[in-house]
Parts: sequence; structure tokens; C-alpha cells
Amino acid sequence: IWDWRHEAIDPDTGAVVSSNQVTVGVVLADLPAAPQPGDTITRQGVVYRLSDPPQEDGQGGAVLFMHRE
Repeated sequence: IWDWRHEAIDPDTGAVVSSNQVTVGVVLADLPAAPQPGDTITRQGVVYRLSDPPQEDGQGGAVLFMHRE
């Protein structure tokens, strides 16, 4: 499931920047291997890179936090 989560980032400047981060919800059993930071997904010709370790939900699913290449 593709989603865009709101993310507030406070860089060292003290300014708050609002942004959206692409997330993908997956069922881990549906994947050939466990997702790792640096893995990519291409959707509609756009490449996204997994930026952080997957956030597992304890029920066999996970949220992947992606950054557009």
C-alpha cells in the first residue's frame, strides 16, 4: 500500500520544515527476501530507495520509508 506520510523535520537551523515521505506497506511473506536499506522499488517509472530499516508491525507486515531517487 503506497502512502505519503506527513513528516516534520527540524534541521539544525531551528526552522521547522513540513514534508511528505513516501511509505509502502508490505506483507513480508510476499517478498523474496527481507527488505534492506538501499533496496529500490520502481513505480510508474520513478525509482524509490529504502532509506531506513523496515518498521515491522509484529503481525507479518512492515512499513518501508522510501526516498525518491
